[in-house]
Amino acid sequence: MRIVLASSSFSDKGGGIAAYNRVLCQLLGAQGHKILVISTEVDLPETWEFPNGVSVRTVGLSIPTVLKDHKVLAEKIFNIVVKYDPHVIISSNHALLTSIYPCFADHRIRITVSHYYDGVLARSAALRAKNTDWIVAISNAGRDWLLQYTEAFETQVPVIYNTVNDLQIDNEKHISAKASESELRIVYPGGGAEHKSPDTVLNVIKHLQTSEVKWRLFWLGREGFIRYLMPRRSENVILTGLVSKESAEEYIMNSHCLLLPSRGEGCPMAVLEAMRSGTIPIVSDCHSAMREIVEHGVSGFISPVGQHKDFTKNIISIAESQDIRRSLMIGARSAFDRDLSPPRWVNNMERIMNTRRNDRTSTKATDQFSPAVVVPWHHRVVTWKNNPILRAADRIKYARHVSRCTLAALKLRGNF
Repeated sequence: MRIVLASSSFSDKGGGIAAYNRVLCQLLGAQGHKILVISTEVDLPETWEFPNGVSVRTVGLSIPTVLKDHKVLAEKIFNIVVKYDPHVIISSNHALLTSIYPCFADHRIRITVSHYYDGVLARSAALRAKNTDWIVAISNAGRDWLLQYTEAFETQVPVIYNTVNDLQIDNEKHISAKASESELRIVYPGGGAEHKSPDTVLNVIKHLQTSEVKWRLFWLGREGFIRYLMPRRSENVILTGLVSKESAEEYIMNSHCLLLPSRGEGCPMAVLEAMRSGTIPIVSDCHSAMREIVEHGVSGFISPVGQHKDFTKNIISIAESQDIRRSLMIGARSAFDRDLSPPRWVNNMERIMNTRRNDRTSTKATDQFSPAVVVPWHHRVVTWKNNPILRAADRIKYARHVSRCTLAALKLRGNF
């Protein structure tokens, strides 16, 4: 069947939503489906080629800065979609497309993906709930939020965890080799992002430095001001800066543990990349898929948000016991095979792609655009000029983030 996928990002410059979209195209394309991608990135090639032989058509359309032009863009997107004549339309964080779902002919299946537990990403996915067949939640926590705070229907929100392409390696041999190594390698893929809790990681580093275990931590991503908070003599910590997607996956594959003490998540691709290679996820209990796909003590460890001592204790237990390490690695890989594998994801997606929801609001038999239904792009740039109150709130939040990280860094340096 023909599929239109519209999103805020697609290129291999980004992870998260972009990575989700690329995996979607690879897996559904491998099943024989034809896909047209519409993204906000204007530098996309006309055809995107994947390593597995799948190719998709791409169209880059940037979001206008002037609100009145959003209706013009929405009509342009509408015309592109109608010309492609898809059986299925998927909005993966593209509110302009979601908002015009009532304009499409009744026979077209309409799907949205809610990429976060709450907030604007979830609300935009449920923007036209009555005119949407399926709103895919990527966690049970996200599903519960949608049902409580939006107009989403109980029958239209399936939980389909994210997936990643499997590695072409001997997993049993790979896990066995990692489990027998003496130095524990930890990877943290959060950069300096506030919601990834870098302050917690700094506190974990402080406690690990006073332990007897041999360890190294790879800090992936743009660390921003964190770089200046790190002690000069931290031989155990390697700040990689921003790395390619392939390099990040290699760091994760070759590490023993993935540390992600986030304050908020959806269904992180990094956790899936860890579990597929037997890298033990050590995650927080924030509202997300992490606490659902990781079984504490079986396939990884779950600690309360901000409890750095608990995170450290779990890391040390893995470092001190090869038996625990091997058991958790095998458990992580088994959970991936059982719940997160590409075949399982494809089956779940194809099931809803082939089914029109019975109680979805009917539309006309033919496509007909109406500018009245268009909702402006949902990711607004907040400035002192256009919204001083929200800008002030944003700055206060950032100041708290810097303060938490600075305090953790001072403790790390022994000043507290």
